[in-house]
Amino acid sequence: MDETALMALLDSLPVPMMVINRDLPQARERCVFFEQQQAAFKAVDYLIGQGHREIACITGPIATPTAQSRLAGYRQALQQHQIAFDDARVAYGDSSVAGVSRLSRPAGRRCRL
Repeated sequence: MDETALMALLDSLPVPMMVINRDLPQARERCVFFEQQQAAFKAVDYLIGQGHREIACITGPIATPTAQSRLAGYRQALQQHQIAFDDARVAYGDSSVAGVSRLSRPAGRRCRL
């Protein structure tokens, strides 16, 4: 659901509603989320610090703010360590059990590991 639709829904409800895993600047007091970009950056930075250089990123549909933030953090860490971004190492899926399962099986991987 896009931000405009979410705000309309929040405004139309007769009871308070919390939004999970989304940052709505107009309704921050109703949102529970964490900084996806910073978390992805820290995870990739840690892996690089451990000597890894070929790091894949599996994230949700790129149209979602969460996936965009995670990918930005991934790219930021690579750039900071002067590791070239390789689109072949990025796989986009959905957060359903089937979507995660498909991306986690070797035959279903769409990125070079």
